[in-house]
Amino acid sequence: PTVCNHLLMFFRSPVPARELKAAMAAVLRRGGLPDVPCYPRKVDEPWCDRIQLPLCVNLNTGRRSNFVADLPAFDPLDYPDKPDFSLLDRVTPVDPSWVRETL
Repeated sequence: PTVCNHLLMFFRSPVPARELKAAMAAVLRRGGLPDVPCYPRKVDEPWCDRIQLPLCVNLNTGRRSNFVADLPAFDPLDYPDKPDFSLLDRVTPVDPSWVRETL
C-alpha cells in the first residue's frame, strides 16, 4: 500500500500560502529533510495546485486516510475505516506569527 505521513497544521487565522511554504521549507532544511515534498507546490501562480484534504479516499489503495494517534503501533494494512475525531480535541491552533518567526 501507499503509506505516507502528513503534518496538518491548524492556524488561528489565514496564512498566505507563499509565506507558509517558505516557513515549511526552512523547517524541513533545518530538520535535515530538504527533499521532502511540501504542498502546495505552486504558490506564485493565480491558481495553486490541488492538495488532498484529510480523510479522503486514497486512489491507490481505495482506503480512507485516517488520523493516527500512535504512530509506532500503526499498521498500514489494518486500521479503522472510521476516523477518530476525538483526536481533534487535542489540537492547539498555531498563531500565524509562527510563520514569520520561522523565516
